[in-house]
Amino acid sequence: MIKLIRFPIALLCFVSVLVAHNENKDSRAQFFKDDLGVSQEQFKRIETIDNYYKIKYQTLNADLKLKQAELTKSIKHRPFNDSDVKKKISNESTVSGEIRLNNIKHHLEIESLLDSFQRMKFNEYFRM
Repeated sequence: MIKLIRFPIALLCFVSVLVAHNENKDSRAQFFKDDLGVSQEQFKRIETIDNYYKIKYQTLNADLKLKQAELTKSIKHRPFNDSDVKKKISNESTVSGEIRLNNIKHHLEIESLLDSFQRMKFNEYFRM
């Protein structure tokens, strides 16, 4: 059961690092402009994509924290209810899966805007 709890926490940490690439809360599209040399048009489109997914990640991460709190409460509740805990684990896993799915979509949407050299560098920095 501990392994089931570790995976969503690790996934949450990974997504947090990906979303919060820089400290000043700007879109990480600036990274693409500086390091990959994307055009102004690419920059605007990447920034739009990043901003869209930033909102999605914030919503999903808030939902995940809620599901984790519910799971923790169920685990500590006595008498222990196996079916309730399984349901809460399933709910938490569902949200974690949605985060991962959005992470993949986010990556692919940005990748589709890049030329082959930019895509290669992008994938070196952000492996899925």
